[in-house]
Order: sequence, then C-alpha cells, then structure tokens
Amino acid sequence: MQILSTKLSVPPIRSRLVPRLRLVQKLNEGLECGFILVSAPAGYGKTTLLSAWLEQLQFPSAWLSLDDKDNDPSRFLAYFIAACREVDPSIDVDFGTPPGISSQAEVEAQLTLLINHLAQTSQTFCVVLDDFHVIQEKLIHAAVNFLLEHRPESLRLVIATRADPPVHLARLRARCDMLELRMADLRFTPQESADFLSCTMGLKVKSEDVARLTLRTEGWIAGLQMAALSMQNTSDVSSFIAAFTGSHHYIFDYLLGEILGQQSPEIQHFLLSTSILDQLSAPLCEAMVEADERATTTHSSASILEDLEHSNLFIIPMDHEQRWYRYHPLFAELLRSFLQKNNPELIPVLHNRASSWYEDQGMVSDAIRHSFAVNDWERIVRLISANIFALLEQNELTNVARQLESLTKEKSSARPWLLIGRAWLAAYTGQLSSVEPILKMAETEIDSLKSEVELQTLGGHIAAIRAYANWIGDQRELAAQAAQVALEWLPADERLIRCQAATLLGLTLYDFDERAKAFELALVYARDCKVSHVTIFAHGCYAWLLSMQARLREAYATCQEAIRLARTNNASLSLPTLSHVYTTLSAVLLEWNDLEGALHYSKEAVDLARRWEQADALHFALDNYGYVLFASGNVEGAFDILTQVWQVAHRTSSWFEQITLSQEIEWYLCMDNLEAALHCLSRAQLDIDEPFNRSIDSFKSTLLPLTFVQIYLAQKQYHKALTVASLDLEDMEKRKVGHCIIRLLLLQALAYYGLKQEQQALESVKGALTLAAPGGYLRIFILEGSKMIPLLQQARSAGIMPEYIDRILEVFDLSTKALPVQTPPQSQLVEPLSGREIEVLQLLAQGYTDKRIAEDLVIASETVHKHLKNIYGKLDVHSRIEATLRAREIGLL
Repeated sequence: MQILSTKLSVPPIRSRLVPRLRLVQKLNEGLECGFILVSAPAGYGKTTLLSAWLEQLQFPSAWLSLDDKDNDPSRFLAYFIAACREVDPSIDVDFGTPPGISSQAEVEAQLTLLINHLAQTSQTFCVVLDDFHVIQEKLIHAAVNFLLEHRPESLRLVIATRADPPVHLARLRARCDMLELRMADLRFTPQESADFLSCTMGLKVKSEDVARLTLRTEGWIAGLQMAALSMQNTSDVSSFIAAFTGSHHYIFDYLLGEILGQQSPEIQHFLLSTSILDQLSAPLCEAMVEADERATTTHSSASILEDLEHSNLFIIPMDHEQRWYRYHPLFAELLRSFLQKNNPELIPVLHNRASSWYEDQGMVSDAIRHSFAVNDWERIVRLISANIFALLEQNELTNVARQLESLTKEKSSARPWLLIGRAWLAAYTGQLSSVEPILKMAETEIDSLKSEVELQTLGGHIAAIRAYANWIGDQRELAAQAAQVALEWLPADERLIRCQAATLLGLTLYDFDERAKAFELALVYARDCKVSHVTIFAHGCYAWLLSMQARLREAYATCQEAIRLARTNNASLSLPTLSHVYTTLSAVLLEWNDLEGALHYSKEAVDLARRWEQADALHFALDNYGYVLFASGNVEGAFDILTQVWQVAHRTSSWFEQITLSQEIEWYLCMDNLEAALHCLSRAQLDIDEPFNRSIDSFKSTLLPLTFVQIYLAQKQYHKALTVASLDLEDMEKRKVGHCIIRLLLLQALAYYGLKQEQQALESVKGALTLAAPGGYLRIFILEGSKMIPLLQQARSAGIMPEYIDRILEVFDLSTKALPVQTPPQSQLVEPLSGREIEVLQLLAQGYTDKRIAEDLVIASETVHKHLKNIYGKLDVHSRIEATLRAREIGLL
C-alpha cells in the first residue's frame, strides 16, 4: 500500500502562535505516564497545541493524521507502523501489514511483532494519533487498547480526539498511566484570548472586551477566531461583542453569514465549490471552479489558497511545501451546510468534477469515493471494472468494498466487479481457499451485467484469477487451461488483463520454450498498456525465465528495462510488482558474485513485497534474501529470514513449502550438518528414498530432486546420487531448464568423482562449464563446496576453459571463508544452562521457530528471546545453528 506522506507530517506551526506554556508543562509531565489523551470538541486547538509541543521535545516524535478511510484495520496498522518507522527506520525491514485483516487475532499478531521490536530499543519516542474520533471500527479500538495494555517502555502515545476512545480509560486512570487534557484545560484564558486577538488576528481590543468575549465563547478558540474575522471590518468592537450571544449553533449560523457576506463573489464561489473536498490543491481546485461558466475568476486557485491561508480563513496547510491544504472541519461543515441549503443541485456536479480529476491523476480510490457520495452507480461500476489492478496496487480495494457495503446491501451492477477485485486480492495475498467461493458469488450475479462485452470481460477476469490461484497452488495443468480460457474470452481491447493471462500461461506451461513464447506475447500486450503492476509483473516473470534458462545477461537487461519503465510511471519505484524484478536482478548479481549489489536489490525486493504482502512476491523475495545473507556469511540473519519464509510458505501452498525445505537442507549441508538436514527431511514426512518411489516430475518443486542428490552425496551414497541426478537431468534437458542442468551436471560430476570415475566426472564438469560460461556463472560452482576445487583444477589441466576456471577459483577462497566457522569444543561451560534453557535448546535443535517453542513450552515469545540470549552467551555462539553444533560437541544434546 502506498503511504501518503502528508498524513505523517506534523502540521506546520504559524509564526504568530499564542504560547501555551501551562499546557506544554502538563504535556511534559504526562510523558512519565506513557499515554496522553487530549479530548475536546472541535475548535479547541488540540492539533496546534501538540504540533508546538513536539517542536520542543528532546527525543524523536511521529505524527499520524487520521481520516475516515483509516477505519480499515489493515490501512490503520500500515499507517501506524509507517509513523513508527519515521523514528525507527529498521521497522521498514522487519514488518509488513497484510491487507484484509478481519479478526482481533490478526490485529494482535501484527501489533505483537511491532511491540516486541520496540521493546528492544532504549530510545524514547512519541507517536501522536490526531483526529482519532473518526475511527469507528471496533477492531481498531481493540488494537489501540492492546497497544496501551502492552505498551513498550520506549513508546509515548498521544491521542487527540473529539470524543473519548472506547478503551480502558478507567483502568489507566487507576494505575496513573494516563494524562488527560480536556475542554476545561484547553479553553483560552483571558490572557491567551488577548494574545490571540492582538498578535494573531491583529485586532486592538480593550481588556474588558477581551474578558467579555472570552466569557461568551467559554474560551472556545474557533469561536474566538470566527468572531475576530467578523470584527475585522467592524468599527464598534464593543457593540459587536455586546451583541455576540447565543449557543454555538446560532453562532455558527451568524458567523457563516458574516464571513461569507464579507468575501468577494469570486472567493464565495471558490469556498463553496471546494467545500466538498477533504484536501485541497491548486490543480484540484482549478478543476472544481473553472467548469462553472457563471463564475467570474480573476485569480488562480494557487493565489486564492495562499490568500486564504494568510487571512486565517480556516485553511490549514498539510505539508511544508504548501501544496496541499484542508479546511478547518467546522468551517467545511458550515460551507457544506450553506451549499445544501442554498444550492443543492450543485453538489452532485461538484462530486463528479472531483471524481473526474482524481481519475485523471490515477487516484482511483478517491475518484470512487466522490462517486459514492452521490450514488453514481454507473460511474462506480466503470471505475471499479476499469481499475481493478490500480486499486490492488494502491491497497485500496478493501476500503472501496467497505464503502460499497455501507451504502447498499442490495445487489447492484457494481457487485460482480467488486467481487472480482476481492478475488484478485485473495489470490495475490495467498488466501487460496477464499478465491473459489468469491468467484462463485461473482458468477451468480453476472445477470446484472448489461452487455455481452462486459460479460466476456468479467468471464476473462474469472478465468485469469483461477489461473493465478492454481499456479500458486501448484495445479499447473488447471492453471494453464484457465489462462487459455481467459485469452479466449477476453475482448481484444482488454490488453491489460490479456497481458496478465499470457504471463500466467508462461508461468504454468511445462516446456520452457513454450513459456518463453507466452511471456513474449505478454510483453506485446504490455507495450500497448500504461505501465502498471501487470506490465511490470510480465517483465519480471520473463526475466526470471531467462535466468532459469541460464541466459543471465539477457535476464539482467530485462530487469533493467523493467526498472526503467517503472520510473516512467507516476508511482515510480513503489510498484509492488517490482519486487519480482529486484529479486531476479539480485539472484543474477549473486550468481556473478556481486554480493553488495545482490544484497541491495534483495532488500529492495523484500521491502516492496512487504508493502503489499503478495504471497508469491514475498516468498520469492525472502527466499532470495536468505540466500544472499547466507552467501555473505550472515548465517544467523539467513536463518532468521528462513523463519519468515516458512511462515509465508505454510499459509500459501505445499509448493512453496518444498522450495523452502530445499533451501534449509542445502544450508545445513553447506555447513556439513547432515543430521540437521535429515531431520528437516523427516519433519517434512519425506522418506530418504523418495526419488526411487515416484517419478522425478511428480515433485512440486524442481529443487527437491536436487536436494536428494545433495543428501546422497553427503552420505557418500554415490550410486544413488548418480541415478537420481541422471533421471532429473533427463527431465531438465527435455524442459530446457539450463540453470538446473548446470547444477545437475556439477552434482553428477561429484558423484562420478566419489566413485573414482574421474573421466566421466571431467566430462560432466566440462558440460557444466560450457553451459555456464556464456552467462558468467560463478556462485553455482562455489555452492557445491571445496570438493569442487580438485575437479575444476583437473579440468584446467586438461585445457578446458582455463581462463573461466581461473575466475571461478579466484573467488572460491573468499566465498568459502564466508561460511560459518565451528567453535572448537571446550570441556565445560563457564556457567551451566538452566533446566528451562535446556528445554529451549532441545526444541531449537529440532528446527522449531521461536513462536513454536513458545507454544510448546507455554511461555511468552519475549521469554523465549531471553532464554535464547542466555543460551548464546553461555555457549559463546551467535546463532541457532552454532548453538546446536556447540551443544552437540560438549554433550548437551
């Protein structure tokens, strides 16, 4: 999801601000409590007070301005984490928020990750949630309550709201864990009113008149400001104040008439035409006012906005560049009320103008929101159906669904398209069991569609979604059939979804040459479309195919082209699907032994994948990131990432699980830990002779047969290794998977070498070198370990590609030094492990995650972390693998 930076900006402070030292002092005192509640009606200066206070804090702070769209739990958590990230950038690496959160357990799971992370830092920081009263979603209330109950010591939370949030305030009061500032605290004192009227508003008012006005408005700052605006053109201030009576509602009506009546017709027209907007920018305002032929405009919207700000006419800058503004909420409400009463027929016209402008800017969610405001169903259907992928890219589909359901519970022509969007969202995020029920619902509502073309388009979407879901679930034949159906159904001008369907076809076909043709077709469609998630996904998948065909240089060029295209898009490099591109680029650089470049792009890939939590992108990115860390010698970091890879795999598909299993086993074998590798195999309920009990092509992952060959080599069962390698090699040659062919030839060479069949081993090495040289492969040789060195040396002596072999051997020593070094055994520990630490260690050695250990021992995750820290210290190690090895060396396991 794209984060709107202005929501995280502390509102700028006006130069002529009334100092409120008494309140600043109270806020400083409230820091000791950890939670500050600023609760008062609108117009009491809550935002201004907190903005000024943050400027004088001695530690970092973050700000989040809330609006009604933040009632989606996923969106709220994403923005809250983004706010925390402002003071702790490492959060960007550690966490992502999945869309579609719908239960308290999911909310608490996300917050637990964040709380645990924040608990590890000693740096105090403050987060302000402004306008919390707009939040009506119970799950978000529960989330804030959970955060307050388990608040880490480093966090100071401040909530500014017009109404008390439904959290355990009584309990917090009883524990003295909260400071409250309320209406009585925020009211202007007579002295503050005098300062405001003279310094801020530039009025000369007698002290007795200030006292009377303060009393009449009860220190209500907005009321004072509206009164001051009216007094600017009043010669008899005392008489004005004497006549200034009545409840707030009457004051609103009176001042609205006075303020609007004092403005020029041009400004009146501007204010009313823009009153429906939540945010104002000069281009948007131009679109709102220029279409009205009845209005006479002599000033640009930019200059009007600037004048309104300087006149203190209830307009608030939202960024320091003064590109976006908003009206004071009360002032906006008054303008809208006036418009409804005096010119109601203009309201749908204004919403349509706003919708058109937002659509032109690619801000589809905002365009739909304005169409919702006037129940323009025809336009809503068109916007949703034409922008499904844009809504997915912006992570706004869930919010649109909530808006639609809140407006109507009856079937409408928009519902089938909304269901299509939900199905895409479920498929992308790995919620595969939800996909088919949603599609069935969509199919029952197709009779609401008005044309054959729309029916074909919807049917094509349904088929494409089934192709995607079946691909993720490793139902390749079903996926390929569905992709073909999508291409047959879709109208010729639906080139974007045709691009997606062709890409999915390329991902599912058995033969890699056929895959290449499908990807090339997808790129043809992509060239006729605006750069988007779908078109970049097509480029990324084609780059991956090229890398698997051992065409590394072409893969690299395709990645660079995709990045160039993405930079031409308004969203720039934030398109989540660039994660696929970055991952493939990182893998290519890793193969060329450019560890620094590989690490950079792998981090970028994970970052983008986490912004959206697209299951295949996240698994692909995390999997590669772990490989890069392992290759760089950061074994502990690699295994930490592996835990996250397993989490994605478990919730997505058995295909992903097999990929992850191969990764873990390969790392253990690289560390000469055959026992741990065999334990992984057992944990996955796979027999050691599995390749002899089933056909090679029956494995969900092409990596798993390779994994068995590696295990047989580690066991010195060279005949078994050779048999399986030869069978798998035959399959890979048939499919033309060059990358796997190179690996299998190297494994085959090691098997021959183990059997003392050196000539055959040399032939296999020669075959691998011949295939690998055009792509400049290096890491693939290093991955097989030091046993590959004598084979390469013999090949060099035989005159086989000596220059290429020299390059491989040149980096071999440096790369192998990055592998973990085992600690030599010691007779005893400086400090013995406790009984509980022994239990944790035993589960650790079985490959359990921290979460699983906590569940098995019925202890908190934080307690597990403490035990692990103690275990590492006592064993003098730095990772779970080293801890397991060390414990076995000294007889603890």
